[in-house]
Amino acid sequence: MSLLDDVSIVVTPNGYKAGELYAVVPVPTEGADVVTNGDFATDSGWNKNPNWSISGGVAISDGTSSSTMNQPMMVIGTRYEISIEVVSLTSGSGYQVRAGSGSAYNSTMNSIGVYTFTQVAKTNGYLYISATGYAVGSIDNISVKEYTAADMDVTRATAATRVDENGLVNYAEIVGGEEVTNGDFATDSDWSKASNWTISGGSASSDGVSATSNLSQTVIDFTGKTFLVEGVASNITQGFAYISLGGSDLQISVNSNGSFKHYVTISSGNSTLFISGRSNFTGSIDSISVKEVTRDNVPRIDYSGGGCPHILAEPMRTNLLPYSEDFSQWDATGAVVTINQAISPDGTLNADLVELDTDNDRLAEVISSSGGTYTFSYYVKAKEGESGIWASKVKGDSTINTSVFIDDSSWVRITQTFTLTGSGSLLTYSAYRRSGTSTLFNAYIWGAQLEEGSYPTSYIPTSGQAGGVTRAQDQFSRDGISSLINSAEGVLFVEMAALSDDLTYRSFMLNDGTNDNRMIIRYSNTSNTLQALCYISTGLTGFCQYVLTDETLFSKIAFKWKVNDFALWVDGVEVATDTSGAVPIGLNTLEFNTATDTQYLFAKVKQLQVYQSALSDTQLAALTS
Repeated sequence: MSLLDDVSIVVTPNGYKAGELYAVVPVPTEGADVVTNGDFATDSGWNKNPNWSISGGVAISDGTSSSTMNQPMMVIGTRYEISIEVVSLTSGSGYQVRAGSGSAYNSTMNSIGVYTFTQVAKTNGYLYISATGYAVGSIDNISVKEYTAADMDVTRATAATRVDENGLVNYAEIVGGEEVTNGDFATDSDWSKASNWTISGGSASSDGVSATSNLSQTVIDFTGKTFLVEGVASNITQGFAYISLGGSDLQISVNSNGSFKHYVTISSGNSTLFISGRSNFTGSIDSISVKEVTRDNVPRIDYSGGGCPHILAEPMRTNLLPYSEDFSQWDATGAVVTINQAISPDGTLNADLVELDTDNDRLAEVISSSGGTYTFSYYVKAKEGESGIWASKVKGDSTINTSVFIDDSSWVRITQTFTLTGSGSLLTYSAYRRSGTSTLFNAYIWGAQLEEGSYPTSYIPTSGQAGGVTRAQDQFSRDGISSLINSAEGVLFVEMAALSDDLTYRSFMLNDGTNDNRMIIRYSNTSNTLQALCYISTGLTGFCQYVLTDETLFSKIAFKWKVNDFALWVDGVEVATDTSGAVPIGLNTLEFNTATDTQYLFAKVKQLQVYQSALSDTQLAALTS
């Protein structure tokens, strides 16, 4: 038997969208429709509260209450795709649906149209349809089909960076469609022009006659969204152009020829894109593009370290430094800072040059703290043609000095971890000349970060925010997949590396939606120790343990289970067994944590798989080699 014959779930760093990481196996499938009388052809099959009636091929809510109609149809713990058509809505909030009394209602369906979403059936397996806000209207064409897929739900309600396939540090994001019409100025249309603006030959040009003038277009409501603005400018001889979205004060200044690229987040404004000539702007905009960018909850496919990518799962962290890229805002003693002098690790011209000439010259930032363990990090690269020892230090309860050889060939991320036991100040020197160090004191720096924690995490950009910027925790899970898991026997496989040997439990597991029945692979609270555990409702029944050489290095790990037959395999070798124990029941969830939202897995994951049989030793050796 081939390994692929019995694998039921395969997740790798591949396709994704906001909130979801796609599995390779299985291909999503829909089962048969389990609704009775979903087209409301007859007045039957549904339990109706008094405000509901069925007539004329639709279900009608009269607005006398916000109660429900329902029907038992679903298997508890199974995921379903639910479709419903809102035929009419004359008043009230709209309609909501939930799968079982223990689940949450979906967001309100508040306009005419067809809505489709997935939910896992809870508690009693009933489908509930609620007329919310005393809705007056009608619905039709209810469809409920079992939906089999192992795509992982991803939650992280903030933006976050990663290292992309080109080795650049940037945000994980989904870029939407083009919002601008005629952004290449192919025709003299779609734009409102002041008298000194013309559109011709694929360019919009300002003749500089007016000190301030606008070229504009109504696009969309920009409020509360982030956008990628790109374009090309040419023939600029005087003044500059401001590009603004929604009349916001978040404006992009274009004062040189060539391409430009900016991200802007709009807190308020209207729905107009402005290209505004300032100081008698004379020049042309050859193209302009505006696309909405989604960053929250986007999975991070990370290429740090080179080679194959991995899924990055990190804890919540805050960059406490208000200015992570503008070092002219830091305290300079003897240091000279010139901003935007080199291409930084994010691929843009925003790295600052720092020049140090005499002993004890420094560039520093002071942050108040109530105590704890912190990690300071930043990127540094020598100025062209130079190399030598670069000095850095931090002060908590004690001073930690770091000296690193750098040259002009590549960026180096310096990291320093230190502790403050009581309230006080954390003093960080991103550049410091100590007596006796090299004569090289000129370098580019970028991406400074001070975070509470014992190890560095991915870069969190800041630009003047008081208190810094917080990146939320990554969470991965998929429930309602009982058909893809054989509780009686199987194999749980993962290729991963811990972010740090931080002496905490970090778990990857199958469970039944609770902590009663679980199959677990985890890093333990003992240094470099890997554990595999089986729990049933009465407690622990299978246990295997192995000491890794270094848990921050990638390992291929498989945990086999069967009645009285548990085995842990690591990198091609069976390292531990347990020959006595019962197996769980009702496994239906795969997640990077426990069912009670503890022991989160903070790691780099290259692949994970689930098998529906206990593989042979030969197969397990091949799988983990």
